[in-house]
Order: sequence, then structure tokens, then C-alpha cells
Amino acid sequence: MRSLGAPASFIGLLLVAGSGCRVGYDELADLGLGGARSGPAGGSSGQGGSQAGTSANGGSTAGGSAGSGGDAGLPGSGGGTSGGGTSGGGTSGGGASGGGASGSAGASSGGAAGTGGCSPTGGEVCDGLDNDCANGVDDGVTCPATCRGVAYAGNGYMFCEAEMPWDSAQGACAAQGMHLVKVESEEENVFIGTTAFGVGTAFVWLGGNDLTVEASWHWHDGSPFWSGTSSGSAPPGVYTNWYPGYPGMASTTDCLEMRSDHTWDDKQCGQGKRYVCELL
Repeated sequence: MRSLGAPASFIGLLLVAGSGCRVGYDELADLGLGGARSGPAGGSSGQGGSQAGTSANGGSTAGGSAGSGGDAGLPGSGGGTSGGGTSGGGTSGGGASGGGASGSAGASSGGAAGTGGCSPTGGEVCDGLDNDCANGVDDGVTCPATCRGVAYAGNGYMFCEAEMPWDSAQGACAAQGMHLVKVESEEENVFIGTTAFGVGTAFVWLGGNDLTVEASWHWHDGSPFWSGTSSGSAPPGVYTNWYPGYPGMASTTDCLEMRSDHTWDDKQCGQGKRYVCELL
């Protein structure tokens, strides 16, 4: 029986060892399940304490993520401070950035809008345009009797129903700061014909003539648009719309008129006709 017994010193060692294992077990249980003992360090994290204490690496993962990636096993206290306070709120500055950009854009678009609009060309005349940029077309102007102002493609015109000789019509236009119309394109010719014959049937005076040199047709500004009679020709690129067989050979038909079909012919300047003026 003595040979089976253990020396007292051996039993003492077992007790000590057993006690040490129990202590170690208690510590592991506390770390793995308790959270309350080691949790205060990790638990003070901004993300919630008990989560940080679930394992030895848990404090590092949860605390470090919430904060700035703290040291392994360190409490997550840095996580609360860094995660919520510094990083989240202060740096983002969404309001200042967004607001500044928006304000800048507003100022820019406002300035651009202010640069457009009307450019004054003088006092109001009877031409269908707002010449003085006072937000009114022909405001404060009394058009001559039987005349009306009409605008087309940014140009001002005055259509008059009173019939008079060509030179009188030219004088009436000049009194308004205008001249008998110069027709430079098919589109303009159609506009003049459609507008003039929309309210009357009598032919109308245009601004062309060959008063200076026979068979040399030009506009009020001296620019030529035809040379010769009906077999003549226009300068390259210059618009004309003669009625067939015109201009004629008579030396007394020196002024240009428009017919109701929008074609042109030459007539004696002393005949009374309606007329169309154009702004100089």
C-alpha cells in the first residue's frame, strides 16, 4: 500500500497545478462569455461595449473599425472617439462644399442672364421694332396715316396704303428715318409681297430705279442689281425677280414696282402707288 501512495510533496504540486488550471479557466471564461470584466475597456467603444469583448481579437476588430483601426487587444475606447466624433462629423463638411458650389453657380448664371437683351438703335420709329429698348414696340410713336410697322428677321419695315409718286414715297420714308425697301433675297421678297397684298391689291413701290443711267438698275445705296433690259443680267449672287419681259425698253419707266404675284416690273415714276419703307 505504501508503494501506491503519493508523497506529500507530489500531492502538493497537483493541488497547485489544479489551482492554476482553474485560474486560467476562469480568465478564459470571463474573456469569452463575460464581457463585463474586460468589457469596460472594449465596452467604452462608441459601437457598444459588450461586442468589443467577445474575444481577444474582438476588441481589436470592433474597436478598431469604429475608431481608427486601434491596436490588437486594446480597448475600443479610441473607437468611440475617433469613429463618431472626429471622422464622422467634422471633416465631411458637406454643407460648406455643396452650398458654396451652388451659390457660385447661381451668381454665374445670374450674371450671364444680365448680359443679354435689347440693344438700343435710336428713338422709336414706325417699323415694328423696340428701337429704344423701352419694352414697347413703336411706343410713343404715331405712324403716318395708313401706315403700319412690321418687323421681319430683325429688320423694321413700314407698309403704307396711301398712293403717291415714287419720289414722294421716298420722301415719306426718309421722314421716318427710312428708305424705300431694298429686296435682297427670295425670303424677303415673299415677306414683302405677302404682307403688302394681304391688305390691298394695288401694286407697291420698291426702292430700285434706273434714274441715273438708263438700263442700269440700282438700289437707294447705289448697289447695282440689274444691267440691261429683259435680256440683261444681274451681278453674281444678286437676287432679282422680274416679271417675264421686264425691264422694258422704254426710257420713261425708271422706277421699280412689285406686282400682286410678287414679281417686279418698271413703271413711270409719277404714277401713284402704295409703298414699303425699310429702316436705314
